[in-house]
Amino acid sequence: MCAVWAAHLGVAQVGVDDDFWARGGDATQLAALVAQVEGDWGLAVPPAFMARPTVAHLVQLWQADGEESPEENTGVYAAETRAKDGGAATAPGTSAGVVDSGVLLGLGRRGENRDQWPRWLTHRLLWRGPRVRNVALPYGIGVRLQRRLVGWSAVQTQLHSSLAVLDEWRSLLQDPTPRDAVVAAHLMAATWDAWRTRTLRQDSASFERWVTVLGAAAQDAMARAQGGVVLVVPHTHVGHLVGSVSQLRGRPRMTIRIDLQSLASKPGSLHRPEQVKYRARQVLQARDILAQNGVVFVAGDGQLGEGGTMARLGERYIWIRRGAAEMAVANDALMVPVFGYMVPDGHITLDFNDPILPEAGSRAQQVDGMTARYARLFETKWLRQYPSIEPILLRTLLAKRCPD
Repeated sequence: MCAVWAAHLGVAQVGVDDDFWARGGDATQLAALVAQVEGDWGLAVPPAFMARPTVAHLVQLWQADGEESPEENTGVYAAETRAKDGGAATAPGTSAGVVDSGVLLGLGRRGENRDQWPRWLTHRLLWRGPRVRNVALPYGIGVRLQRRLVGWSAVQTQLHSSLAVLDEWRSLLQDPTPRDAVVAAHLMAATWDAWRTRTLRQDSASFERWVTVLGAAAQDAMARAQGGVVLVVPHTHVGHLVGSVSQLRGRPRMTIRIDLQSLASKPGSLHRPEQVKYRARQVLQARDILAQNGVVFVAGDGQLGEGGTMARLGERYIWIRRGAAEMAVANDALMVPVFGYMVPDGHITLDFNDPILPEAGSRAQQVDGMTARYARLFETKWLRQYPSIEPILLRTLLAKRCPD
């Protein structure tokens, strides 16, 4: 493990008691490190690791793991746990989701801001939300508290890096929405995610009141489908709620957990033998789920599939890979794009779009055509979607300038 740490830090050697931040690490490097550790060792990195990020501390936490409740030891990539019990294609060691607030909510390197809170406090206050073990505030009450929290100047100071990225996107897209509304939507989406997901999944009345589900035609098509359904969901903070829609309940399901690890890792990591084998297992499991008329969640902005189509996002771009379309065509499944949006008052919109169906031609032509149509749809949704997108993805995409 020390060798893995050294590779991510770009140093020759790391000791078991060396602090990650003290050795010059930053949040992006830590995201990549945690993703590789969780993938290679098959164990979640507990949030308590953030208080003292050393190899020795991590091993101690793993050894004590049997004494903790499963709900408390969610791991840094907590959305992977949500995906396992029916969440959308959002996170993992993996595919994408909510990483600990210290990594993905825009907190910089330790010492960068003297007013920076300890990371354990940030995790407790900004990520977990108003719950203790299995007891949580109802969503309506909690959302009112959350609106006060994200409006607090001290919170916005903690998340200055994330908000700077958001401001840059707002400028690039020439978004006419007032900045206060964009910031509020972004912070409402990026904070208290564990509480929000758990509460809305468990309370159907709150789900119906606070979550608007658009796309009746797409939902009817899913209900009538004779085969499986491939749901294509970008990396938003609200995407894990897609699995709670009534038409999807009771059906076998799984999430392709690839994207965030490959996004954060060093170039070429996708082609390492262990990664190839991991993806192959995922695809085989997905085939079995779809054969049972089940649902497979795939990140639309993820790394599944070779080749793809460029989607232009203002002066930036994202590469939309062919994996979702390949899976739908190969298994005679319905490919349904879904987008998620948070609004400043705490309401959430899940936007189911009409299925993308194959057109005449060879299988390769069908896959390419479906991928291109999804890319064009992704472009049209970006202006509304970007405040709810995972901060690490927003930051990564800023570096991808459209070619001339």
